[in-house]
Amino acid sequence: MQNTTHFIKNQILNETSYKLIKAFDVFELRKYTPSTMVEIIESGNREDALSSALNKIKFYLNENNLKRAKSDQAVLPYVVMQRLDRGKKWKFEFFLQNDCYKLQELKKDKPEIKIYQFKERYFATIKVTGLLSNETLIERTLLLKSWIAKEKLVINEAPKIAKYKSFWDFTFFEKREIMIEVSR
Repeated sequence: MQNTTHFIKNQILNETSYKLIKAFDVFELRKYTPSTMVEIIESGNREDALSSALNKIKFYLNENNLKRAKSDQAVLPYVVMQRLDRGKKWKFEFFLQNDCYKLQELKKDKPEIKIYQFKERYFATIKVTGLLSNETLIERTLLLKSWIAKEKLVINEAPKIAKYKSFWDFTFFEKREIMIEVSR
């Protein structure tokens, strides 16, 4: 039984992890392995919209007997956020533990919840320390974009904010990054 558990854990880690391609100071270029993601779009300020999205994802996953990928084990963020339309709309992405049998049986009757399966992708990232203020996000995003240009990478999509759960359940202990999908 222990070998089976070990195999399943390794399989989840292999399906939801990344390979570090390049690192410099606070910047990283990563190659993510294929993954499955649930997307929810919510309105409101960032924290209220996140709270609403977390409630929806918990209900949806319980309804389908699924689990989110654990960021402390699988190096994936527990949520990726992206601001939409210059307004107060946010897109939230939650990564799932890949289980091909369960994913094929998902209930897809909820229009506000979309499921995507991705092939491998490259992301440039920068660490964000301190509070998540607009000024900090803008500054760090500009730094990341300049590093991407220096590395001669091509930006594929808008920047996203990634939050990773910490051992302690306090917001100020969370690891946060800005991620931009790129191509080489």
